[in-house]
Amino acid sequence: MKRRVVVRLCPGADLEAQDLPLQWCWQEEGAGPTGALVQGGTEELFDWWRQLKDEEQDEPVCLLVPGDLASCHRIDLNEHQRQHWQQAVPWLLEDSQATELEAAHIVSRLAADQSHARVGSISHSAIKS
Repeated sequence: MKRRVVVRLCPGADLEAQDLPLQWCWQEEGAGPTGALVQGGTEELFDWWRQLKDEEQDEPVCLLVPGDLASCHRIDLNEHQRQHWQQAVPWLLEDSQATELEAAHIVSRLAADQSHARVGSISHSAIKS
């Protein structure tokens, strides 16, 4: 069974702060958190990470950010757009974005019935911070 580290940036965090308020835990694929939910700042997370075994440090990390840093969309697709949905999504998203497409990281996934794509975006400046 696969597992990953889930790190949550707490809502209201100041991205310019030296020590961000975070929560983290292990999560098994298809299950909830396993083990203790740890809370602390950036330095505590780094200390926790350094204590892991080498093979544990290679596990995937999932970062959860507050809704004010990211946006989520559902984009309906016509038949032609479905054939090239990965190329179509950024242009279909453009009208609803407050920032330029080149200034955002965009992820998308086609729904099982292929009628729409689920899209998330976050600005490069937020990621860098």
